[in-house]
Parts: sequence; structure tokens; C-alpha cells
Amino acid sequence: MSSYVISDVHVKWDQKNSEYLKNFLAINFNENDRIYLLGDIFDLMVGSYQEYEKQYDWFFNRIREITALGIPVYYIQGNHDFHIEDLLTDNGIIVKTKPFVEIINDQKVLFCHGDEIEIENFSYQVWRGFIRSYPLALISKYVFNYKIVKAIGDYLSHKSRQRNEKRYGQTQLNGSIRDKFRKSAQIASNEYNVDVIICGHSHYQDEFKSDSFSYYNCGFVPASNKYLMINESYQFKNLD
Repeated sequence: MSSYVISDVHVKWDQKNSEYLKNFLAINFNENDRIYLLGDIFDLMVGSYQEYEKQYDWFFNRIREITALGIPVYYIQGNHDFHIEDLLTDNGIIVKTKPFVEIINDQKVLFCHGDEIEIENFSYQVWRGFIRSYPLALISKYVFNYKIVKAIGDYLSHKSRQRNEKRYGQTQLNGSIRDKFRKSAQIASNEYNVDVIICGHSHYQDEFKSDSFSYYNCGFVPASNKYLMINESYQFKNLD
């Protein structure tokens, strides 16, 4: 049995970056494997609108093929794709709304998007609480329609990218991001009492081991062209 993990592909409305996700889903999975999608798979997916099934038909068709084989697909919602539980579960995906623990190789492994454990970013945590709130979920489901959500989401997504680019620059070259998330992972390993932390969100692909825990960050796939594979060991693999 192998586990396959990916996050932060940020597939856009015009299908940009979709080739990375398509290559990942094209892996010849076996029936005993597991797949973990750790959020921000899509650059904008808010609300369980059926229009998404048409927009990304190649994704949902392939997911249904995979789950029909009995392969579980887990999805942790990110900060670009959320309030989509109904859409995903209707297509056979197991949705997780908070970090969860799996036992792999006799170790406790915490899977999360990464924003749940991020430290030293109070303003973002306030924002995260708002966008994940139950009232906003109701608004996205019963008040807004698909076109309104798309227009608002496009604007917010654009502003978010501007803020991050101004703050971080080229993320993979920013050692402060690497160090902050390693510290975040260390704190989370104690809080959740786990041996391994796997996440994304920071866009800094990283692998870090200490005497007490191990940490793997999937990074930003369009920059790294990699996913994480777990069998007897943990390895970042290139997407074909």
C-alpha cells in the first residue's frame, strides 16, 4: 500500500496549472492505495455549485474512476477551496474540515492544509475564521449564486496573491517562511501528539526531521512539479 499526497496546485479558471493535477491523477494507483488532497487544489472553488463539475469535468470524472476501484480519496479544504463538502462527497471524496491523524508505518501522521497550524499570523487566522464560518457557508449556499461567488472570489483571490507577493516575494527562496513553518510543525506535533506532520499552504516545499518529529510540506506544485509518496519511506516524486 502506498499513499499519495499533493496540495497547492491552484488550478485556475482558464485551466492553467491543470496539467500538474492531471499528471498526478494519471498515476496507476492500486486498490490498496490512498490519496490525500491537502487543499488549494483549485485556485477558486467556494460553495458546492454543480457548475464546477462542468468546469472541471476531467477532475470529477477521474475521481469517480479512482473511487470506483475502492481507493479512498481524502480532501482537506484550503483557503482557496472551501464550503465544498456537498460537491465533493457527492463525487465519492472523503472531506475533512480539520486536521486528522492516520497511522502509517506505525507512526501517527497528521494531515492538514497548513493554515490551521501556522503561527505568527494573527490577521490571517481572523480572516480564515471568517471565510470558514457557518454564516458564510449559508450565504454561499442560499444567497449568492455561482456567478456572484465567482466574481467575488476572483477579486479576493487576486488581492490575496498581491499581498503574498508583496510580503514574501519568491516563496521558495524565503528562509523565514521555511523556518516559521518548521516551528509551526514542531508546535503542532506536540499539540496533536503525532510523529509526522504533512501539509502545504506555505508554498515552500520542505522536508525536515528532528529527534521528536518529521515534517513534510508539499510546496507549490507549479514551481516544484512534485508530489509526496509514502510507502516504506517518504519521498518527493516528480510528476511526469
